[in-house]
Amino acid sequence: MRKRLAPVGALALLLLCLAPAAWAGHPPQQPTATSPNRLLRRAAQPAVRKGRVWRWCVGGRKNRRAKVVAAFTRGGNPRVALVGTTGRGHTSRRVATGMRVRRIRGRLKRVGRTLRVRRVAGGRKMVYGVRRGRIRFIALASRGAARNGRTLRRYVRLAGLR
Repeated sequence: MRKRLAPVGALALLLLCLAPAAWAGHPPQQPTATSPNRLLRRAAQPAVRKGRVWRWCVGGRKNRRAKVVAAFTRGGNPRVALVGTTGRGHTSRRVATGMRVRRIRGRLKRVGRTLRVRRVAGGRKMVYGVRRGRIRFIALASRGAARNGRTLRRYVRLAGLR
């Protein structure tokens, strides 16, 4: 039996897996450019910590293979560069995983064949992974990670969201 934790900010978390509503409505407050210790306090223990990437599983029947990931920058003072999810039911700015790309309102800039980007506050960017006309993942990239398309694609690949 999983023990339920009290909601932390925009995140309602479970001990081992994130609740399907953990990303509901908008990404977590200030997830990028924070330290690993601060992220641990906000999002509980990740299921997997491998190199510069932390992964959490997502609860729910439709989310058996879904994940929430955080990719960190290099160096002695790592910061969160990218936070992303593949979980069904996770939404951000009225865009949900699994929805058709043509239903998205507003302009999305193409970065490569499978990535679409929208600018948000603070120089950050919302990144949408597209495959066969549907949104496969949603991620929030820090200003440094979203600096150019090449850097952004590297962080997406590092996080395992491709």
